[in-house]
Amino acid sequence: MEFKLYRVETYGMKNIDKKIRVDFQNQMGSTNKKKEITNIKAIYGTNGAGKTAFILSMNLYKKLITDHMYLFQEEVISELNNFINKKIKKFYIGIVFSATEKNSDDEPVEKIFKHEITLNYDEQYFYIQNEKFSI
Repeated sequence: MEFKLYRVETYGMKNIDKKIRVDFQNQMGSTNKKKEITNIKAIYGTNGAGKTAFILSMNLYKKLITDHMYLFQEEVISELNNFINKKIKKFYIGIVFSATEKNSDDEPVEKIFKHEITLNYDEQYFYIQNEKFSI
């Protein structure tokens, strides 16, 4: 099975209080064989633009989906207190990706998915307020 990352949307990490979006491939799910792949190799911008916040968002997403006890660790609560935006006290990430596998005729079949997680804070602990997985 082959996976492709198409888009990441996020807000609530460090200075990002409004949703930002990074597209990694332009024609999601198109049957056109010449999809425009953006091949991101670097993120650049002025100080305070959100480069580090974007990377921290991706890292937090990875931890949330791979460690079911992540939010229950004391050091994590302290770390998230330093990273989650103080103004909105909420973190959101939406990932659009595809999984391609071959069907019985040995032809590739691509399915596109979106996984969204909203993390909230209630002055004592962080919790997943909403999680959505759609096809």
